[in-house]
Amino acid sequence: MRPSLLIVILLFSTVCLFAQEQSDRYEIGAGFAQFYLGRSDGGLNKKNEISLYAEWRHNYNRFISLGTKVDYSVGPVYIFDREDSAFAHYLGASGVATFHLIPNKYITPFICLGAGPAFGVETYQSAGCCFMAQANLRAGLELFRHLRISVSGTISYDIAHPSFPGIYMPASFSIGWSF
Repeated sequence: MRPSLLIVILLFSTVCLFAQEQSDRYEIGAGFAQFYLGRSDGGLNKKNEISLYAEWRHNYNRFISLGTKVDYSVGPVYIFDREDSAFAHYLGASGVATFHLIPNKYITPFICLGAGPAFGVETYQSAGCCFMAQANLRAGLELFRHLRISVSGTISYDIAHPSFPGIYMPASFSIGWSF
């Protein structure tokens, strides 16, 4: 147990020391979605979802940074406005471009655009999965160069069979920590 704890502490401190460089930034965060950009009339929909994400950005100057983002979300699904014990899982990876509108050390508004592949699984009665192309837009505030509060919208398109697009198009609120 002690060697494992020592390894975790060593890795965490190494990442924190490496993150002190101004050119690379990391962000981890969580979000919540109650509203969806697409709905399936009489079909499979989500009531809400909780998401987790990790992002890496390389700052090219004070205004522009490029990087990658990986996000995972899960939420209960229902069909015909009826509660059921099913879940939809979503895993996405995207390339992101962040535009810092007014760089400041106290409050910095930003807009982030992203696109990439995604994978979704819904477990209603039997597991069904889909491979998707996604695009997202995120806008928010970075407070004191660490705390990031944002709202985002994701549009996903199932490449193989676009049967249930509504469960993978959330508009969410998220809070992240950038280091």
